[in-house]
Amino acid sequence: MTWTYIGNGSQVDFERRITSDGALLVVTQIGKEPRIYNFENVAALAEFQRDMEHGLLLAGWTLSRFTPERRSGQERRVRPRRGIDRRRALSGLIRPAVEIAGGHRPRHTAQPPKSLLNP
Repeated sequence: MTWTYIGNGSQVDFERRITSDGALLVVTQIGKEPRIYNFENVAALAEFQRDMEHGLLLAGWTLSRFTPERRSGQERRVRPRRGIDRRRALSGLIRPAVEIAGGHRPRHTAQPPKSLLNP
């Protein structure tokens, strides 16, 4: 997960990384070497990060972006899905617009509703 703060004409990123040995907090500021802080567990990292972020907020910095952790690609379900997976079943039914138009890309002909044109 990554938190990005902006302030004083600069940007600071806090990135959490979970490792087999514990957790890392990588703090990156534009034009400077990243600082890496090691923790035995995520709770200790979260407390340290909270204190750092609190100091930034008191100094007038603003949270500009939060990027949650991305999926690992592994199945998260404990039990299998019931019935047909609708996403996989429908994927073979949808054809691109070019294929439907016989190889030619259809022209965009949609018009806005007349109520929007004549208020």
